[in-house]
Parts: sequence; C-alpha cells; structure tokens
Amino acid sequence: MNLPKGIGINDMKITLAQDEDSCGRTGHQDQVLEVEFQDAGGGFYYALKTERWAIDQDDLSLFKALGDMCKELDKGSIFKEEEKENG
Repeated sequence: MNLPKGIGINDMKITLAQDEDSCGRTGHQDQVLEVEFQDAGGGFYYALKTERWAIDQDDLSLFKALGDMCKELDKGSIFKEEEKENG
C-alpha cells in the first residue's frame, strides 16, 4: 500500500472469523474477533472485541503475529518501503 507523503495511520481494524468450536454457543455458526490497532499519542496498542473466540495451543501464534504487527506500526516500518519509493 502506498501512502501519500504526510499521511499516517492512527487507527486500523482487522476482523477475523472462524467456525464455532464444538463447545461453543448453540445456534451460532461462527465466531468473530475484531482487533483494533489504536494510537492515542504514546504508541500503538490493540483492543480486542468478541462475544467468543476459542483457541487452542496451535492458535497462539496468531497473537504473536498481532503483537509483532503492533510493534511494526509503532516503528512505522509497515509502510517504510513504499515511502522510500515515493520519495
């Protein structure tokens, strides 16, 4: 994604969805997790919003990836290559 010079990211939202787990809610077919990356001036943090999101040991890498993304947003390096190309 190329951002015009002088434009920055203050907030970003990712919505994840998965099938309802076997111990989940009756009548629900899926689970939704909203992850909002926000910056109130002191650096990015993330807020999680869900009614239910079940994970097992293998899914913990998702949260590491979200943490890594938050760190990259703080450093401004997610869009660094595009900014260099745009001059």
